[in-house]
Amino acid sequence: MNEAQEKIEYGEFVIHLQECPASLQSSSKIKEEYQNKIRGLIRSCNNIFVREIGVNIEWITSPKLKYETDKAYDIDNIIKPTLDAMTGKRGVFIDDCQVQNVTCYWIDKNSEDSPDELYIRIFALEKNNDYVFQKDNIVFSIIRTNILFGSDKTQRDSKIYL
Repeated sequence: MNEAQEKIEYGEFVIHLQECPASLQSSSKIKEEYQNKIRGLIRSCNNIFVREIGVNIEWITSPKLKYETDKAYDIDNIIKPTLDAMTGKRGVFIDDCQVQNVTCYWIDKNSEDSPDELYIRIFALEKNNDYVFQKDNIVFSIIRTNILFGSDKTQRDSKIYL
C-alpha cells in the first residue's frame, strides 16, 4: 500500500511506496508515472520544509534481481527522480538545493513474491519551528536573477533564502 504522512511532524516526513523506483535511465513515461505517484501521496501535506534537510531513501528489493540480471537500477540513479518529485510549492520542500545530505541504499527482501518497497524519509537538520511553513502561507520573491526569497506571510520576521 502506498502511503504518506498528512503533514510534516517532529521535523520529518515519511513516504512508503510498494514498487520499484524510477531511475535517471528510465523512460520519460516511467519517470513521470513514478513521480506522479509520489506527488499524489504528498498532495495532502499542508506544510513544507523551507530550510536545509536530509533525505533517506531505503529500497527493499530482490537480491536475485540485483545480482543476477541487469534490470536493477544503480542506486545512485534513483536519487534525482525521487527528489524532483517532492520539490516545489506543492511538494514537501521547495528546491533540491535544500538537500544537504542524502543516504540511499537497498536491502534484500525476504521473499521474491513480495513487491519492492521504497521508504523515503525527509527530515530537518535542526529541530525548530523555523524549518516548516504552512504551504498556504508561503510567498516567494526573486531578488536579482538568482536569489529566491521565501517568507511566511503570517509571520512578521519569518524568511528564508534559497
